[in-house]
Amino acid sequence: SVLPFETMKNSKVDFVITGGDFDVGMLKLAKYLGKNGEMLKGLYYREDEKIMNTGEYELITNLDYLPFIDREIIPWNNYHEGWTLKKNFMYMMASRGCAYKCSFCSWPAMLFKYKLRMRSVSKVLDEMELLIKKYNAEEIFFDDDTFTCNKKWVMDFCESIEKRKINVLWSCNGRVDNTDKEMLEAMKKSGCRLIKYGIESANQSTLDRIKKGYTIEQVIESFRLSKEIGILRHGTVMVGYPWESKKDIEKTINFVKSLDVDTV
Repeated sequence: SVLPFETMKNSKVDFVITGGDFDVGMLKLAKYLGKNGEMLKGLYYREDEKIMNTGEYELITNLDYLPFIDREIIPWNNYHEGWTLKKNFMYMMASRGCAYKCSFCSWPAMLFKYKLRMRSVSKVLDEMELLIKKYNAEEIFFDDDTFTCNKKWVMDFCESIEKRKINVLWSCNGRVDNTDKEMLEAMKKSGCRLIKYGIESANQSTLDRIKKGYTIEQVIESFRLSKEIGILRHGTVMVGYPWESKKDIEKTINFVKSLDVDTV
């Protein structure tokens, strides 16, 4: 998606599908090749040895249109995180995309045009119930870019888990600037055991430069609140920024230790 022309030029592939809904794009391409559909947007292809394209890719507006992932075609039980408690662990996604513009992260710009699209709460819970019933899933990780960015959706999700009496541990990616006590308490009550938070650096100038959009104080408060409520905190951190010194790196390491993170 970043370098589709160069990809075509330097390989023998027939097509390059760009954009984050490449599963939908692949289906459209298959239908087109089977003379049962129209050419999709965002496709690079060859015509008389020339590399052509069909313009900018389009994202689908309704994620509920997507079927549940077919987990029979991959050995799903081989995929784990280092912190999981349960053997029957599975990944899910409740959304696609991210509205934030952290400069080091390619996905929002490369695949999703900085757009966040959420599946409906009911569809997500339907899939959770299916995984529990069919695979005896005991623990789920939501690998959404930022699961916590829509508070109303998260609150509805947590309340609906309780209403449906869904009994499963779950974890997610979150941001320190959009979690609060009310949300964290609801998440904990509904089975959330761990949140992956971005820390990235102890230097505010670095956070500003990489466009994280939050402050060191928000990092401290979010980690404190999560611990108080009983949710484990995984911190993601980077060292080696070209403009940081060894002293800056040591400052970050000491800062992470001071947060008393559970995993890092």
